[in-house]
Amino acid sequence: MKTPGESITHAGLLLRPMVATDAAAAGAIEQLCYQHGWSEAIFSDCITQGVPHGYRCWSLDINGVMAGYLIFTFVADEAHLLNIALKPCYQQQGLGHWLIARMIRYLQKHQVAELYLEVRCSNLRAINLYERLGFSDIGHRPGYYPAGEQREDAVVMQLHLHHYLTTSALTAIIDITA
Repeated sequence: MKTPGESITHAGLLLRPMVATDAAAAGAIEQLCYQHGWSEAIFSDCITQGVPHGYRCWSLDINGVMAGYLIFTFVADEAHLLNIALKPCYQQQGLGHWLIARMIRYLQKHQVAELYLEVRCSNLRAINLYERLGFSDIGHRPGYYPAGEQREDAVVMQLHLHHYLTTSALTAIIDITA
């Protein structure tokens, strides 16, 4: 199986490493999806620092245009999903599931045992997706996210990747998209 670094194509989708010129498109998607999202400069920093600093920045392209992205980092046997988004017109079509499944396969190939993420308590669609993928709620970070004049708590979630090998949901997703 190929992983970004090499490009992956499937049914009109192209999953590839982000390059410096992708920061503007990622920033635009971020603003469509999140009220208090990352700036273009943050994307640029992640892309520029890249692999030597532990960042993996992937673009999901459809018909040659960025439809979404996924950014994560890993050190030793732990990984952290930092950001994932899809343009609203591509949401609720299984693409987020597909992106995360690809990341999980990549992490397993690199002997990563644990994957962590934070998600807004109010983002029930994302929480449901992560739970379907096998993530567990392991705690909360009070006031983690900006929310106008207030702050919003984050749910901290964890996935044991060695356990995930036996999860039939992932197997079905990979079989469909491989």
